Amino acid sequence: MVAIDCATYDMPLDRTGVVPGTVKVRAMRMAAPEGPRIGTLFVVAGGPGQGTLAMAELMSSLFGGANRYDVIAIDQRGSGSSEPLNCPRIEASNFKFEGDEPKTDWPITQCSNALGVARFSYNTAEAVADLEAVRADLGVGQISLFGVSYGTKVAMAYAKTYPGATRSLLLDSLVPTDEPSTFDVDSVAALRRALGELCKSRRCKGINRAPVSGLGRVANRLARQPIPSFAISPSGRVTESQLDDDALFQIVLQADFNLFIFNQLPSAITTALRGDYAQIARLHAIVTGAFGVEMSRREARSVARSVPKRKRHVQRKPGKRLRGRDAAALAEFSNTMNIATSCADFNPPWARGGDLAGRQDAIVAAANAIPNATFSPFSRSTVRDASLAVICRGWQQSAAAPTLPVGPLPPVPTLALNGSLDLRTPNAWAERSVAGNPNAELSLIPSTGHSVIGTDASGCALSLAKRFLIFGATDGKCNRKTPALPVAPLPARSLKSLRTPGGSCRGLRGRRCSAAKREVLAGYLAMRDSFDQLILGNMFEGPGLYGGAWFLDFDISDDLTELLPIGVSLIGVANTPDSSVSGSVGLTSLPNISGKLRVSGGSSRDFRVNVSGRIAYDRSDDRLTLSARRGKQRVTVRVRGKGRGAASSASFAATRAGLRLRVNYARAVGLAPAGTFGR
Repeated sequence: MVAIDCATYDMPLDRTGVVPGTVKVRAMRMAAPEGPRIGTLFVVAGGPGQGTLAMAELMSSLFGGANRYDVIAIDQRGSGSSEPLNCPRIEASNFKFEGDEPKTDWPITQCSNALGVARFSYNTAEAVADLEAVRADLGVGQISLFGVSYGTKVAMAYAKTYPGATRSLLLDSLVPTDEPSTFDVDSVAALRRALGELCKSRRCKGINRAPVSGLGRVANRLARQPIPSFAISPSGRVTESQLDDDALFQIVLQADFNLFIFNQLPSAITTALRGDYAQIARLHAIVTGAFGVEMSRREARSVARSVPKRKRHVQRKPGKRLRGRDAAALAEFSNTMNIATSCADFNPPWARGGDLAGRQDAIVAAANAIPNATFSPFSRSTVRDASLAVICRGWQQSAAAPTLPVGPLPPVPTLALNGSLDLRTPNAWAERSVAGNPNAELSLIPSTGHSVIGTDASGCALSLAKRFLIFGATDGKCNRKTPALPVAPLPARSLKSLRTPGGSCRGLRGRRCSAAKREVLAGYLAMRDSFDQLILGNMFEGPGLYGGAWFLDFDISDDLTELLPIGVSLIGVANTPDSSVSGSVGLTSLPNISGKLRVSGGSSRDFRVNVSGRIAYDRSDDRLTLSARRGKQRVTVRVRGKGRGAASSASFAATRAGLRLRVNYARAVGLAPAGTFGR
């Protein structure tokens, strides 16, 4: 049993003394469960705005074999259990924010005014001072720091401010201490490189020869003629949205959080250029949290009417007080805190502390000074209007920027880990952050996105982290190689367009046998698409391409601390317009799976399908048998793929232990819920 102690500190709201008052900061100490004890590890979560305490509770399982540190977790002021900031409209995203329209900034300005001058005290410099106050109170001479995403900025700022108190740094997905900058041009450059990596070695052959230029063409088309989109949620709520170039940009920027987006992008670009936006519309529904199937207004309303009234969405009544998100969601992530800290740290293209008027002109001028090619494959206006500068345009900053130390890291042992597909914290940031530290190791993990320790499919990043925690250095080598991220093939337009798979029929001959095998194959493809969302995207639920939904079934560990994935349930999941699949598949023996499906297709009667075999990280390595029956008809389809077999590809990501870790890591470090800001 791990010993846990908790404490609450009354920290000065403003250490300069200009703003009086205190803020309560919650901290937790977990005694080292393994020995011999090495030291004290401070854990710093991302965001800013994410709670840290839940992340710390994962350490005992995540770093098994290297749990030789007392772990200290501190919910940064304004987040978690440390008096989280809560402007209801910001938390509920209950406003329409237009990047090129300053008049839509009023909820952000209203939030800024509501917080008053206290808003100036939620910044990285104060977070660093809070860490130091806790270290001093505990009487620990030197500490190690483990930061994820924005947490790496805090950890590096601490090391630069208090080098003598810093023993070592473990950094996952690095944010330099001089970021954020005005526009996400580094992220756009990382996107161009990521698409090149995704399609190298002819992995996009027959799917997309030029994904970067193709993405630009799709963005231009959507800028000229946006597409209205309507989604129906399981509760019956109809959500109207618009697919335009701005929406496409937001989809793409989430690809490092959700690698299923990268998996889909090459084929989605191709189908969009053919006039079919179904794949992009589905990605939009996933990113925005509009869970359900994208459809026409008429179809959405028709489906909504079929939902029982007790489950129908109830609109907020006029005059009812808006409370934002509930306490649990707010403790998990505070959007208000994210904006407050990001805008406090941000070095804007306007004079700090000045009037809000004229800021849009300053943003436009700053963007116009940057060459067009820097924004490619998107337009200057698309990138400009999605920038932090636009978000902070309505936020009142302090006249003086918070002081953070400049220059290189002190020469303390440092392990920096970054994913090659990371867009929000690009590889260039990691390289810049550790430059000048002779004791820093930088490992770029291929085919991996953001927050690599718990999401690298090979387990290499986690292995390096464990060795670093024990020995203070690594050789940078791993026994397992991270598999290349698979690229989804072009979706079938109908059952008839599917290639007839191998297999056998009883009670069916000729074309009827071929049609039946294609129908069973469509069931496999719908199931496999759900697994792609689960394994590649760390998703717990999601929509089919043309309808239906799937859900990850959980059990809870005996100590109530972990989610245990036990199966996948499919309800009408359709990956061709004329077929769907329902049923359940067990995950308790991954990579071996077994389940029962009902496939509806071209005939009036359904196939009952038993599925068994091994499922892989890449569908080309699946080894499955689908035994289907419909009355006296029997169909067997065998999926054998083109790879070396699931034994080679069903690596860390597709074992039950690996999936369990990835699910809980995603939950703990904020592979963030839709609708939140932050890194």
